[in-house]
Amino acid sequence: SQDNILAENTTQSPSFDITRLSDIPDSQNLFADYNPSKQSDSANLVDQSGNGRDLTSFGDPTLLSEFFGTNDAIDLDGSGDYYVGSEKEFGTLDQPFTIYIVFENDAGTDTAEKVLLNTPTSTSGAEIRWDGRSGKNNWKFRAPTQSRFGKNTPFYRDIVSVWDGSNSLLLADGNEVVSGFDIGTDSLEGLTIGQRDKIGAPEFDNTRRWNGKIGRILIYDGAHSSQQRTAVRTYLSDEGWI
Repeated sequence: SQDNILAENTTQSPSFDITRLSDIPDSQNLFADYNPSKQSDSANLVDQSGNGRDLTSFGDPTLLSEFFGTNDAIDLDGSGDYYVGSEKEFGTLDQPFTIYIVFENDAGTDTAEKVLLNTPTSTSGAEIRWDGRSGKNNWKFRAPTQSRFGKNTPFYRDIVSVWDGSNSLLLADGNEVVSGFDIGTDSLEGLTIGQRDKIGAPEFDNTRRWNGKIGRILIYDGAHSSQQRTAVRTYLSDEGWI
């Protein structure tokens, strides 16, 4: 019968283990996205958001395979390696903004200051750095006055920097560590990773270059709320970065 023919030709559909990559939260306000896992080399950090805000490399950064779980990383040697995004690309980001950066610190035993991230202006800006001088062993947020945090805890995995137009907020591994600072700027005029700098003065300070690994960096136009920050960090966790 027709029923028997259908039964005889019925086979079980194969099953597939499908892993879906979660969408980037608040993607409509994504200003720049740097993802070492999508780099073919470490020559420049290519902006994966499609907005064309690539970071230019200096020195000889190294691309490391599967460092953050299955995700790749950029290795900066603490001497000559760093990345710079120019005023031309970044001057259009008016206040406020939010920056997420995943990293690993190799500078915990260094007897020097090492700058992780700097948002320079012509006169000031904000920078995040590890200070190992004279046994201080803590993080410093300079904006333009400074605050220290994370004594003897060099191994944070991610830092979030928020500027709402009047005050700044800094979170390490999801916890608030510094707040209330005026960073002395009305826009993100540039960005340096691994180097202290200011607009108009290349290699402003070559003694404080970052020693460690750089993972995912997400930059948003707008000051993220607590709920938005949780959503982005959940995304980074789901993707294996933190």
